[in-house]
Amino acid sequence: MNWKRLRCGLCIAWLIPLAPVEAEPTLEQTELVIMSADSAWEEPGVRGIYFDGNFKLQGSDWAMEAGSAFVSGALEDPDSIVAHGNPARITFETGIAGSHQRVEGEAESVEYIRQTEMLYLSKSARVLSGTDVMYGGKIQYDRNADRFTASGNSGPDGAGRVRFELNK
Repeated sequence: MNWKRLRCGLCIAWLIPLAPVEAEPTLEQTELVIMSADSAWEEPGVRGIYFDGNFKLQGSDWAMEAGSAFVSGALEDPDSIVAHGNPARITFETGIAGSHQRVEGEAESVEYIRQTEMLYLSKSARVLSGTDVMYGGKIQYDRNADRFTASGNSGPDGAGRVRFELNK
């Protein structure tokens, strides 16, 4: 596929297998993911698609929005997504073995690596999980371990520390 820069309301959808399958996936084994932006394009020698202006991605249990994004790898089976904005936002469900929690995150940069199931929020990162809030220069979430870590010095008040607001 050799695209020139597209200037329109672009909408792309793909089906992602939810579990390893021997045969072609059925609708019950896939997740519909929809991406849209003001423009999208490929560059020679780069394996992925650039999106610019009002990037939005919507899956069944997660969503992302940002000013721009790069989807690395094949569009129907991406390796990673890197989104930038002021701020870039992501919403998803956490939890292993049925303990689900809605999480909202925002930062100047949000990156999701599909193979390792890692999410990275960088520069003025903030995560809201239930009524608890975490601030830091960098926040990462390991989906396999269902664990957040924070570091850096970009709290909302510029205090130079990671900050947690835990509510009972």
